[in-house]
Amino acid sequence: SKNWAYVFYDPNFVLASNFIDTIERHADNFEFDLLYSDVEIISKNTFKPQIWRRPKSDLERLFHSDYLFGALVVTQNNLEHLTDDAKKNICMIEHQATFSTLRNRKNVHHVFESIVSAREDYLFQKLNSMDNDRLEIAANLASEQGKGFVRALGPTGNWGVRRLAKEKVSISIVIPTRGDKKRIWGIETDLIENVVQSLFQKTTNEEFEIIVVHDVNDAYLDHECSLAMYGNRVKVVPYEKPFNFAEKCNVGTLHSSSQVVVFLNDDIEAIDPWWLDHLVGYLESSEVGAVGPVLLLDNGLVQSAGHVNKPLPANYLSGRTFGEKRFPEPLDVPCEVSGLTAACIAVRREVFDEVGGFCEDLPNNFNDVDFCLKIQATGRSLIWTPLARLYHFETTTRVTTVTEEETQFIKDRWGRTFGVDLYRSRID
Repeated sequence: SKNWAYVFYDPNFVLASNFIDTIERHADNFEFDLLYSDVEIISKNTFKPQIWRRPKSDLERLFHSDYLFGALVVTQNNLEHLTDDAKKNICMIEHQATFSTLRNRKNVHHVFESIVSAREDYLFQKLNSMDNDRLEIAANLASEQGKGFVRALGPTGNWGVRRLAKEKVSISIVIPTRGDKKRIWGIETDLIENVVQSLFQKTTNEEFEIIVVHDVNDAYLDHECSLAMYGNRVKVVPYEKPFNFAEKCNVGTLHSSSQVVVFLNDDIEAIDPWWLDHLVGYLESSEVGAVGPVLLLDNGLVQSAGHVNKPLPANYLSGRTFGEKRFPEPLDVPCEVSGLTAACIAVRREVFDEVGGFCEDLPNNFNDVDFCLKIQATGRSLIWTPLARLYHFETTTRVTTVTEEETQFIKDRWGRTFGVDLYRSRID
């Protein structure tokens, strides 16, 4: 029967007594090609039941982490076109069916109930590993898509699939600045000169220009002179109005004719020489609206791993150790997210124009939140990748002044999207 479904069952999981009844109930009410549920965690350290709330279906995440394992339900229709190689191996059948379902945007149904359970140590092990069968399928699928994918080691030593730009595109890096200086690693540092120097010295992709939107102040002429050494690859655009980060970004974009625009804070320094290639590679897909990297503080801790909208938008895992293996949300897994920080975000110019750029009614805070949610509203995804790494010389003790007016503005416009964040795993 075409209505049959198969459960790919991991014997390290325990099925709840209502497992079959729950599957049948959801099959009666929803059409799906693939179904997965949340997981009750069996832990030695607590007697209180804990639930692993799995993230929404995400092909990019699946390329690097099998977050759907345990008791995956797949309809028979979804198993008919597997290769002969996959049919020889039950694990490859599961992996290929899963990748095929997400790649072809078929119906994936998430049951927000814990109808399976497993030990916490086993979940940690599975979530932070990539077996050879999955890696082979992921690499082959990526190759078929022709997106410039290569196999590579991630920051925690796991093998994964890196997405690099296949075609050359023109890139403008827009950097708003006041021309400030700051002590970095004990040295008084001119921020705009430091970030521009690091981009030229540490970026393998050379298809970029830099547009510096600079306040007209005592530092303006000095920087106009010092940045002239880079010739026509650096433009300095004067900005004479009161501080408005959003407007500065928009002004910089108006001086660009490139296909891709990258917005960058002036207190950034490149780490990974391939950072720009990773960001631009994702933008070759029309389904991706914007992409951002992991930003690290000067002590190596995470400053931003994208945004999480719970209860209000905030930087995800700020202050955590980068590269550590974690449960339930590994920090070495590129994935779809609910938002990205404008301290570094890349977007195609056509998408920027379509959503109207940054909202100038939010000069200080939440302008990146609004920008990202406008992109999501077009049906495009926001991708965060830890394979692109940069320093962001902020401090975890920095006091950010957010006015009541800004908070109310963003709540009025986007409050319906805040609360539970479905893009990230969590434990309840």
